[in-house]
Amino acid sequence: MSLVALNLLVASAFLHMGWNLLMKQAGDRYIVSWWALLVGALGFLPFALSAGTALQQVWVYALVSAAFQLLYYLMLGFAYNSGDFSLVYPIARGTAPVFIALWAVLLLHESIPWTGLLGLATIVFGILLIGGGSWRGWFDWKIRPSLGTAAPFLVALCISGYSVIDGAAVKQAPPFPYTVLSFGLSALLFTPLVWARHGWPALMAVGRQQWWRIGLIGAFTYAAYGLVLTAYSLAPVSYVGAVREVSIVLAALAGWLWLGESFGLARTVGSLVVVAGIVLVTVAG
Repeated sequence: MSLVALNLLVASAFLHMGWNLLMKQAGDRYIVSWWALLVGALGFLPFALSAGTALQQVWVYALVSAAFQLLYYLMLGFAYNSGDFSLVYPIARGTAPVFIALWAVLLLHESIPWTGLLGLATIVFGILLIGGGSWRGWFDWKIRPSLGTAAPFLVALCISGYSVIDGAAVKQAPPFPYTVLSFGLSALLFTPLVWARHGWPALMAVGRQQWWRIGLIGAFTYAAYGLVLTAYSLAPVSYVGAVREVSIVLAALAGWLWLGESFGLARTVGSLVVVAGIVLVTVAG
């Protein structure tokens, strides 16, 4: 992987950390997420329009990607309700690179050398350590799996689905305008579900109360994923899909520094393991 792509992913990870912190402090996360997608689409619409006809050939990619993103939000909500909150998201994000690498090899015909495979495996292991938070938590989860055990892996499949589709799309279209198109379609697909569940008065109330948070989350979300898609256009999708998860390390650090969350030995070791995996992937090319 080139240093340019790596730097883009690190910058994206800091933006991801920023909106993740803002989202953790939001009360109605589904509503805030919907508003952020919608406001971001409207705010960045000029970028999509500036692409002219370049987006015409990737409309189908964007629509399928938006459908996967909608499934991602729905499955993530189910996973949180049926599984252990502290494990669901890291397991989903940690196993997604495995699926991304698989689809990249099968569908995009990428080849991964052994150093790259070792790097991917190292990153996944590190992410799972960070997600566990403690050695005992992982042991308990393994011996007493809950009804929602499969849910995080379904979330990971959704992540891998839109990641590979987007990775293929930005080989044919400019990354940031495509980001606006894809996320804008996601907002449209998300709208009927949010309206049916919460109602227009509740949506407006949250919009008025948290307008500044919504604006920042929207800007950070679009900018962060735009940088990721730019990296997709420069480097193998399998590598980018794994290295971008350095955002989990930064999010864990931010939670420890500013939200008083525990970090602990497992997360410290996991963070170092992720860094080692990124080095291996970078060396692998």
